[in-house]
Amino acid sequence: MRVRKTGKIFVILGSLLLLCILFLSASEQKRNGYFQGEEEDENTITGKIIEVRDTSILLLHEGDVNEGLMEAEIKNVKIYSQNKQEIKADTLKPGMYIRLSIQEGSTVIERYPLLISGAQEIHVLEQGNDYIGLYLDIIEEIYGRDSALNDGMRVMALDLTQVRNLSDSEKEAIRYLLEPLLETWQKDSIGSPGTVKCPNPNVILVAEEDLMEQGLLSEDGSYFPEGILIKIRTVRNRKNSFTFSAKKWSSGLGANGYDDCKASFKEGAGTYKLNFTWIS
Repeated sequence: MRVRKTGKIFVILGSLLLLCILFLSASEQKRNGYFQGEEEDENTITGKIIEVRDTSILLLHEGDVNEGLMEAEIKNVKIYSQNKQEIKADTLKPGMYIRLSIQEGSTVIERYPLLISGAQEIHVLEQGNDYIGLYLDIIEEIYGRDSALNDGMRVMALDLTQVRNLSDSEKEAIRYLLEPLLETWQKDSIGSPGTVKCPNPNVILVAEEDLMEQGLLSEDGSYFPEGILIKIRTVRNRKNSFTFSAKKWSSGLGANGYDDCKASFKEGAGTYKLNFTWIS
C-alpha cells in the first residue's frame, strides 16, 4: 500500500510536536526539582534551597503533599555533592535542588514554614537558578526608588499574575519572605519630610484589577490610600535569562514604570538591570 506524501508530512510533523511536548514536560518537571516518576519515600524530601541560614536551610518543596516552604535543621548533617563527595554546609547555595534524607521518628512541627528536625543527609542534585532571590532584589530596588510613594504604607500589593517563570508556590514564598524584609527596608529608607512609617506592613498577592474589589482603593479608584502596588510582568523567558517590565503605583499622579528590563543567571546567581521608562 502506498502512503500519500501529505500523509507522511503529517506523520513527521506530529512526531516532532510530540517530541517537543515531551521535552518541555521533562524540563518543567526537572525545574520542580525531580521527575514525577521518581516518587519520594517517607524518609526523603526533594526540593529547592531558598535560603541558607546559620544552622538550617529554607527549602521549597513542590508536590502533592506538604507543598510549600520547609525549614530543615542541618547542624551535624552530612552533605554530599553531585559527585557523591562529602562537602561543607557553606557550599550550599540558593537555587540548588537537593534530596533531604530524614531519620525515622524525626520531629515535624506544624507551622509555616514546616520545621523539620532529624535530617540525616543532604544530596545535591544540581544547581538551579535562584529566581526567588532575584525577584526579591528587583522588588527591593523598585520599592527604594521614589521613596515618597511609600509614605504611610501599611500594605504592599504584589501583582505577579503575569510572571511566567515562577510557580504559585514560589510566588507565595516571595510574599512570605518579603514581610520581614519590608520592615527592614522601611527602617533604612529616608522618605519625605514628616514621613509616617507604619510598623509590620502587610504583603499581599493580588491582581491589579482586584484591588478595587477588595476595598483597597479610594472610591473612584484613583489612589491607594494606605499602600503601594508593585507589578511585574515577564516579557520573554529563556533558560538562563528573561526580560520583564514593572511598575510602582500609589495613584494616578504617583507612579513610575520600567520597560525592557533584562535579567540573567550565571551558575544559579541572578543579576538584572532596571530600565526606567516613565513617571507620573
